[in-house]
Amino acid sequence: MEQMGEVVCENSHQFHWPGYNFFAILGIIVTSLISLRLLRAIWNLWRLYIWPNLRPAQDYVKLYGKWAVITGGSDGIGKGYALELAKRGMNICVLSNFENNIVSEIRSVYTVDVKWIDVDFSTTEVYERIEKEISQIDDIGILVNNVGMVQSKWQPLADQDRRFMEKIINVNMATVVMMTEIVLKSMLRQNRGLIVCMGSMASRVPTPYATLYASSKAFIENFSVCLASELSETKIVVKCIEPCFVRTQLLKDMTKFTDFLKSYWSWTFPDGLSFAATATSTFGVIGTPVVYAGYVAHEILTLIVPHSIGKETLANISTKFLRWLTSEV
Repeated sequence: MEQMGEVVCENSHQFHWPGYNFFAILGIIVTSLISLRLLRAIWNLWRLYIWPNLRPAQDYVKLYGKWAVITGGSDGIGKGYALELAKRGMNICVLSNFENNIVSEIRSVYTVDVKWIDVDFSTTEVYERIEKEISQIDDIGILVNNVGMVQSKWQPLADQDRRFMEKIINVNMATVVMMTEIVLKSMLRQNRGLIVCMGSMASRVPTPYATLYASSKAFIENFSVCLASELSETKIVVKCIEPCFVRTQLLKDMTKFTDFLKSYWSWTFPDGLSFAATATSTFGVIGTPVVYAGYVAHEILTLIVPHSIGKETLANISTKFLRWLTSEV
């Protein structure tokens, strides 16, 4: 009986070892993957946001070309891009539906050529004229697909005006495709250039009550990744900048929401000029991921967002948060 007891004990001990080894190995693998992701994130933070500020400013004219074309470049983030690229010696072409003194403001500070084209991107009947005017510009080095729009308040899709929804589709999506197609032809002839598409963290974190806006930004992310792969054997770079919330006119009517951000998350809520200054400094960093935040605080937020719980769960959390936050929904 004692021998049988010893055998049972020994067999039981042996039986548990394989399971122990499996979970130990699994733990090592998971820990290694998390550590690699963290190291990669730290490396990206260094080369995107720290190193560009330590080295001399890069010559974007030499790297990409003489002209920067910026949609929606007379206000907000777009205006910041126009000023930052002019500071780097690039000639500026702004396409927007109001001039907002952008031409005189740039010329008063920088000795570069500035051109403004009056365009209403809410209609798709403007691109033949744009292509004609753009063709007169020699050596386009950078295209910034910046123009965008969002509804003035959090609102269910069924309550939104159909004409307004058509405008969002035209401004947020059609413009990116058509402007890229127009400018890309000349970039391919020169075999150099940079295409910047302004996305949003809303493409990663579903945003109910801004459903069409968030979905349009998801389109921009996928468009950018696909285009970057198409152009991988050329010297044309594609970047998709996906910030979190930025203080611009897009949020001017969402006062309750912006007040909440200013009170509790002010470190993540820069103005358009500050955001553009940081994002522009990353344009010369080659070999980065196609998609990144463009602002260090927002880059950190992308690490915090729990993607592993699934987009449906994130959408439900966002819905409950918005209902709690504001009576606008």
